[in-house]
Amino acid sequence: MHAEIDHGLGAARGLGIVTPYAGIGLAQQGARSWRMGTQWQFAPNASVSIEGAWRAAAIDDGPEHQLMLRGTSRW
Repeated sequence: MHAEIDHGLGAARGLGIVTPYAGIGLAQQGARSWRMGTQWQFAPNASVSIEGAWRAAAIDDGPEHQLMLRGTSRW
């Protein structure tokens, strides 16, 4: 099962849309994950986002922590 919630907000001075989000994931044998971040859509074809994540596998190898910065441009 995966669930996510987000909400787009107008950025200050009309500089695009900022969308904070959070998600949770549950898988078989007890694997689980949490993630949260925000995306800034500053042009119709360009965005940047930052996300933090925590994952715990069903096998107890200890949790994983991640921090991701992503940029997207379409042409």
